[in-house]
Amino acid sequence: MATGVRYRFVPRGTVLRVELRADDRAAPIDLVVDGQVAARREVPSGESFVAFDLPEGSSAELWLPQFGTVEVRSLLVDDLAPQELEFPERRWIAYGSSLTQCKSAAGPSETWPAILSRRCGLDLECIGLAGECHLDPAIADYIHDAEPDFVTLCIGINVYEQASFSARSFAPAVRAFIERVARSRAQTLVIGPVASPRFEDQLNRVGMSLDMMREHVHSASQDVFQRYSNVRYLDGRYLLSLSDDHLFLDGVHPTAEGHRVIAERMIDRFPEGELGLTPLVRR
Repeated sequence: MATGVRYRFVPRGTVLRVELRADDRAAPIDLVVDGQVAARREVPSGESFVAFDLPEGSSAELWLPQFGTVEVRSLLVDDLAPQELEFPERRWIAYGSSLTQCKSAAGPSETWPAILSRRCGLDLECIGLAGECHLDPAIADYIHDAEPDFVTLCIGINVYEQASFSARSFAPAVRAFIERVARSRAQTLVIGPVASPRFEDQLNRVGMSLDMMREHVHSASQDVFQRYSNVRYLDGRYLLSLSDDHLFLDGVHPTAEGHRVIAERMIDRFPEGELGLTPLVRR
């Protein structure tokens, strides 16, 4: 299901009304004005209208649920179509698993990719494939052809859980995926698995551990870097380590606060000018 989807517009008027249809799993919907979360509304199942009072501001974004199925039928400000705004020029594609989709975030504008994109002025396209992050060549081709400015590839946890590659097949698959993306010349950050209190010391069905996967992902990133200097590697344990046990919901997925921490650590790890991350606001 889609995540990171939003509508950007000029907040002129008093009331924003959204007509939508949703299933009973839908996450909330967020209104962000001038980069700050102005309001959050729960989404009823079935057909409904969700209304927001519009504060003054120069720009607004309506962030749709990061989980559940939602169909937007109309979006009106004081019964008129709002004036659309363009998105930031720099485009970021975030590829990963449910840890990138961020079901457990407090709202769609507070997933770690959403926080990072808003703080750094990036146009986010989030490919958070819950349970389906398995290095599919078609995804690498899509990222390459989209010609983004910045790419993050969070690789490993779905492959580990579902044993979709063996130790023999994982290394060449991850190298090929990274290299295909790197050919786009986008600044590419490859992120190995974050810590997992549930799985950290266990071997999966094909005898691979998370540490083995980190080694393979790191080695593949280094190999690709020899040809493409736009590739960098980050050990995911910098973002969430075993000492952050309180930030895990179930030993695998971050809590709402965990997503905020990941975003802050990403910003702290990559200062201005590196990998296209230039925070607009320091907190």
